[in-house]
Amino acid sequence: MTEIKRWIPNSWGDVVGNPDLVEHFQDILHASLDGEFQGLNTLVTGESRSGKTSIVKLFIRCLYCDKLDRETLTPCKFECDNCRADVNLFGLEGMHVRLQDRNIHYLPIDCTSVSEKDLKDRLVDLRDYGGFRIVFLDEAHRLVRRNMDEQLLKPSEERANTMWIVTSAVTGELEKMFKRRFVRLQTERASVDDFSLWLTDRCHEFEIQIDEPSTIIRLAERSNQSPGDALQVLSRAAIKRPKQLTRKLVESHHFEIND
Repeated sequence: MTEIKRWIPNSWGDVVGNPDLVEHFQDILHASLDGEFQGLNTLVTGESRSGKTSIVKLFIRCLYCDKLDRETLTPCKFECDNCRADVNLFGLEGMHVRLQDRNIHYLPIDCTSVSEKDLKDRLVDLRDYGGFRIVFLDEAHRLVRRNMDEQLLKPSEERANTMWIVTSAVTGELEKMFKRRFVRLQTERASVDDFSLWLTDRCHEFEIQIDEPSTIIRLAERSNQSPGDALQVLSRAAIKRPKQLTRKLVESHHFEIND
């Protein structure tokens, strides 16, 4: 099921592993609640499907939620207008939202599919925009492979009042490009035990039965504690009637090699 493959955590307690990423983005949220939001340019590297994008999207939702719990940093259950609009579903045009008495424009760019013309247009808009903007470049290594990354050099160096969030499955040239002005963080896997507990919670959330406890542990091992890879298996289990995660399904699933 597509909604399972594209699952996004609804709270920080739903995030598995990646403690440094969680702490980093929570620190920014706390500062914003204290009226000190400036934004830190952040480069997040790590294997594909290791949770980079989902954590950034949770951070954005929390940042824009009008009813965010100040103590737990938990966003509302889609009760406020911003959460109902779901900022993470907006495409290249982004979304304007008022935060801390200032207009903040969120501009997500999917580097896998963005055309060279669209990227140029968005960067021109960025130069001309007078307010504060958050630019999210998802899977930025794709721009390197398409020889489009040099377009980012001047904007990332010169544009004031912009917070850049960049995710990438590879390092190399991207780190050289962003190292001077970016905080660099890397994804971290959860332990097999912690990941197994997370998988059990997801099965309960999606109403998927588990044939035996060892199946969950085996899925944690075979997926290499990768949230995105494990969710692909759960999406297959969800289309069974009844919905069931079996040892046979876990053993037969072909896990893709990270790009």
